[in-house]
Amino acid sequence: MNNYSKRNKVKGLLISMFLAGFKKLSRSSRRKLCFSLARTVLKLANKTRHRGIANISAAMPHLTEQEVEALAFISYQNIVFGVVECFYLDQVDFEYQISAEADAILKQGQGASVATMHMGCYEVVPFAMQVLTKRSSTLSKIPVFMPDGKKIYREMGIDCIDKNDSDSLFQLLKAINNKQVVSLHSDHYAKDTQLTFFGRETGAPCGAAILSAYGKVPLLLSFAILQPNGAYKVYVEVIRDTQVETNTDSIHKVTCEIYQRFEQIITEYPEHWYWSYKRWR
Repeated sequence: MNNYSKRNKVKGLLISMFLAGFKKLSRSSRRKLCFSLARTVLKLANKTRHRGIANISAAMPHLTEQEVEALAFISYQNIVFGVVECFYLDQVDFEYQISAEADAILKQGQGASVATMHMGCYEVVPFAMQVLTKRSSTLSKIPVFMPDGKKIYREMGIDCIDKNDSDSLFQLLKAINNKQVVSLHSDHYAKDTQLTFFGRETGAPCGAAILSAYGKVPLLLSFAILQPNGAYKVYVEVIRDTQVETNTDSIHKVTCEIYQRFEQIITEYPEHWYWSYKRWR
């Protein structure tokens, strides 16, 4: 075993021990501990903190320095807690707000492409799609130090495709053809297309629109917000009730529409979106 493999094995063991310890805590205790750890980590992680503050300032120039810093900390706390929540979704309550058009599409038994966001608990939307349809698939970049990283998805009945696989796009299209509801996180930086996000040029992924176009299925948008009562409220709406046209201009146009909606959602719930990575490049 080389040093790289040893390090990954150690990381995997430490994470397993960490999760086992957290499982013994009540959900409210986990939240308090996550919030405390997140605040401490962000205070010490200067690069991450400064990047988050810079992102918020760029997107919301009307906020004061104090408001920007406060938002950076609370959003980071929510994200850290949300990441931990991914491993205990069986202990989480859900509420739903689904448009009539989206509800009809999900009940038709056909495949669908769903654009989602890095808000709170990242895997709430794929899990919600599984609860609603029993046909949920998603794409996730499984860390090399978690060789059984798909386990949490299997336990929830979700078909997880590893982004590291060379044929991941083929697997996604196969899932669509098998009438799966495929959720893709679509708010991160990518080089697929250029668009305007909070008034600034940046790159964005077109995966959700591409799956709709070439899988010949409707395109939905879904996100989840942690409520004061501890439940996650899952919103589902329609971007296109039929497939996106299979040409570059149409895929770009629809991706821009998705991002316009992302802006509205983030503006309404800024404390629930992940600001810390370098979004504008």
